[in-house]
Amino acid sequence: MKNLKIGSKVYHFMQMSRVGTIVRVERVPMPFMTTGGSMSGLTKIIVKFDDDTEEAFSPEDLMRADI
Repeated sequence: MKNLKIGSKVYHFMQMSRVGTIVRVERVPMPFMTTGGSMSGLTKIIVKFDDDTEEAFSPEDLMRADI
């Protein structure tokens, strides 16, 4: 587990020079059932960058920035 939480400085692994701050963590429900029959959901992390833009990322795409 990466220990990502609100207020943490992070960057997307494909854009290492663009560091932002986590502002929200959202659960997005899936509109379909999985093979086992249980409903599953996705977690999206909303990151705010210095230019006041916000983007949603999957937790596995983010890395902690040690600034």
